[in-house]
Amino acid sequence: MKVTVNLIKESKVVEVEVDEGSTIRDLLKKIGYTPQGSVVLRGNTPVPEDERVRSNETLTVFLVATGG
Repeated sequence: MKVTVNLIKESKVVEVEVDEGSTIRDLLKKIGYTPQGSVVLRGNTPVPEDERVRSNETLTVFLVATGG
């Protein structure tokens, strides 16, 4: 199934093909992001990494700044 992902860091939107039943964690791995370093929004609502991706939806991905 196809998912549209708005990648804030790269200032671009990509379409990603994922398997039926894929989770947010699976999607992040597919685009090269880690769940620990990312926040995913569905609309304005944060989405847990174990939640399933919905077909034809648009998600926004932010990288979380870490370090000291």
